[in-house]
Amino acid sequence: MSEEAVVGMYTQSYYKNNNYIISNRNYSDDYANLESLEIDMTMSGKYLTDYPDFSLDLSKLCKYPSHYEIILLEEKLKKRLRIDKEVIVGSGSNGILHNLVKIFFKDGGNLVTPYLTFNIVEYGVSSLNGYTKRVFMNDLEIDYKRLYDSVDEDTKMIYICNPNNPTNIVCSNQDIIELANKVKCVVVIDEACIEFSNQKSLIEEDFPDNVLVVRTFSKAYGLANLRVGYLVCDKETEKIYKENIASNDASGLSCMIAIKALESGKYIDNVKIINKEKEYLIKELEKIGVECYNSQSNTIFTKKIFDNKFIEKLHDNGVSLLPIYDQDNNMKLRIAIQDHNTNKEFIKRFAICYKNYYEEVN
Repeated sequence: MSEEAVVGMYTQSYYKNNNYIISNRNYSDDYANLESLEIDMTMSGKYLTDYPDFSLDLSKLCKYPSHYEIILLEEKLKKRLRIDKEVIVGSGSNGILHNLVKIFFKDGGNLVTPYLTFNIVEYGVSSLNGYTKRVFMNDLEIDYKRLYDSVDEDTKMIYICNPNNPTNIVCSNQDIIELANKVKCVVVIDEACIEFSNQKSLIEEDFPDNVLVVRTFSKAYGLANLRVGYLVCDKETEKIYKENIASNDASGLSCMIAIKALESGKYIDNVKIINKEKEYLIKELEKIGVECYNSQSNTIFTKKIFDNKFIEKLHDNGVSLLPIYDQDNNMKLRIAIQDHNTNKEFIKRFAICYKNYYEEVN
């Protein structure tokens, strides 16, 4: 049936059945548009250890990216990560995801994705006049049967973020492979935060050719501002991608710095520190009375339900974080891990707001 409803802060028309709603949200809903306040807990990707040494040759700033720099990074990735399939470097995982949308949705179609996930692919599909089936979940777990049942002849892509964002729950690689083997469309797996989990990357598995794995240097490696990501795919997809996307899509200087970051291995220390800070935040929030879900990513997600008035109180106290509305239209909070001093100040201000707000309510 067709309905118009307030979903979170937005009113949108959508079609709803037992498996999904149809949505066409666009980039105006992107949380990157949120105001960054003094204590900003919205954006993940914090780097909390020393960067490897690298020098910047300013004479190269005026040069266009070369095939040499991009291909060298691709070769380094294949060797260091023991990747048997093809590797394509692009302008961040977001840039690669947008390119995949351009390729697979140029003739229209629909996207199938979990109800709660990273939304950038949905926004890209909307920009090409496509639509997204946001498939209902089993609590916060991905429901693979519902995903499969939502696929039709017009479905061009299934998108799954692993660990999922904002829920921070990892998906079984076997579940992904079994789903991919049953469908004809491509299945895109976004492993932006896989390094923070205890889950083995899909690139270490033998996966079918319709599975495309997207990874990034923005999170564990702390290079978000340089925009470096890569796609792992079969030869046919590589051919289609390179026929439709410019070959110098990534910055040459960014690629050279990414090589340094890859070879240094220092990202491992960053992952350890982020996970330690994550444990600190979860424990401190629990002391306040806010329980969080177990996280295998670099953000945390609250079990407690909040409302816009509480968000406004945080805003008035200089705190910005990300409100998320689940499929029952309940607001929960996604909190991105920052450095310890920021996390400590966040807890201090959050506790004050929480105490004052619930005293007013009660």
